[in-house]
Amino acid sequence: MIKRKILIFGGSFDPPHKIHIQILKDAIKKIKPDKTIIFPTYLSPFKKSHLLTYNERKNTIKLMIKDAKIKATINDLEYKRKKKTYTWMIVKELKKKYLNSKIYFIIGSDSLKKLKLWKKYKYLISNLIFIVAKRKGYNILKKNISSINFLTLKKTYPNLSSTQIRKEIFIGNYNNVPKHLAKLIEKKFKIKKTISKIKKLISKKRFYHTLETIKLATHLAWINGIDIKKAFFAAALHDIAKDFPLELQIKLAKKHYPNIKKLDEVIKKAPQILHQWSSATIAKKIFKIKDKSILQAISKHTTASKKMSILDKIIYVSDISSEDRTFYEAKKIRNLAIKDINKAFEVAKNTKIRYIKACKKHFYEKY
Repeated sequence: MIKRKILIFGGSFDPPHKIHIQILKDAIKKIKPDKTIIFPTYLSPFKKSHLLTYNERKNTIKLMIKDAKIKATINDLEYKRKKKTYTWMIVKELKKKYLNSKIYFIIGSDSLKKLKLWKKYKYLISNLIFIVAKRKGYNILKKNISSINFLTLKKTYPNLSSTQIRKEIFIGNYNNVPKHLAKLIEKKFKIKKTISKIKKLISKKRFYHTLETIKLATHLAWINGIDIKKAFFAAALHDIAKDFPLELQIKLAKKHYPNIKKLDEVIKKAPQILHQWSSATIAKKIFKIKDKSILQAISKHTTASKKMSILDKIIYVSDISSEDRTFYEAKKIRNLAIKDINKAFEVAKNTKIRYIKACKKHFYEKY
């Protein structure tokens, strides 16, 4: 009896993009499955949050496979469970439903490298035939595949990850997502509209720094399960008043933050920190930001404070260690932040304190 071929494609698809579709088309062409099933994750075991809701991701996938003329169904198993679902659970369900079938599973060569970290790894390699999509920079090493039943797609695909696309999206670049998704994202986050407005208010150098801060802050928010929209606005507006004349910064800080201790002393000894308060004011009055957590993150991004939320720490760390920062410790802080935002914050704060002491500027350690 000939076994049916079941092809499954699982992932967060956050966001779905053109490489996902190309890989799926190539996998279908290679094995000619009897049935193709797509499993969007409700919440990936390796992630704390998603940029798009489940339904936003599902509806985008539907439109993309329709446009590509791909015959596939989308399975809501994970969504119905409303919790993290591991691949072995999906495979177990499929084996019950599709008796006497071969189950093929699409995986990138980058994920193949980490396959041994997956739950019930031995169960997976005993019950799946892996379809490996090679990605640039991620070679298939023999030690990764010695016990795995797999087939490899001919092409090597661009190293275009969802992580990179998210970073592009939050600086207003929607080139790698379909038009209908670009419209949805702009309506949801107002990214291009906000960035266009910011560009008119700050210098080119400051604008470049702002974009790099946005990239890091939104990525760290995504990693830590923090509202990405909040991280975007806090990062986008953290330096919005820094290029304003000092007199205007003082006026803004005094008018809307009258309770700042020793404000006159700040003006006299450390005027360079005024922009964190004046920027929060601009965010509130000009950009109509009402969320207190966003305004707080902006108003603490230079001096920090004893009580810092995770969002506060993300903006503080992103400002000091964005890609445009060239001092030695910046890369170290940035890499640490991806692993542990709390530790990265402490290193960033201590780095800033050492710099201040070296410059004999002890004043604003108190703020």
